[in-house]
Amino acid sequence: MAVIGLGYPDMTRLLILGIGLTIAHAAEFMAPDFQVQTKHGNTMVNLDATPPPRHHFNAKAPMNVLFGKKKILPSESSEQRVRFNIQVKQLPDSSSDGIVSLYLCDDANTYCERHEVPVSVNPNSRSR
Repeated sequence: MAVIGLGYPDMTRLLILGIGLTIAHAAEFMAPDFQVQTKHGNTMVNLDATPPPRHHFNAKAPMNVLFGKKKILPSESSEQRVRFNIQVKQLPDSSSDGIVSLYLCDDANTYCERHEVPVSVNPNSRSR
């Protein structure tokens, strides 16, 4: 059965083309990842996230850092910085890999998207 003169193979190609264009269009609007700075202290590890230029964090959206199954909420958050003050005893082991999850928006507020940035902390290492 043909719809507007198109057979199934033509409709499939058209659908694939439409999906491809949608994905390409979405990729065009993706913000670059935010940066995370790590500072180690005696009993604390501080993670400071900052957005890329012309972007900000959505301070009302969910935000956390996940170490294994341990979810830690930020100590401070604003559009320009999110800080996690993590007690060393909260970390699952002496060297932990985690994921910081925050929502980035462009400054024109045309889009917001969730970004996840990996972090690795070693609580046995101290800042000088």
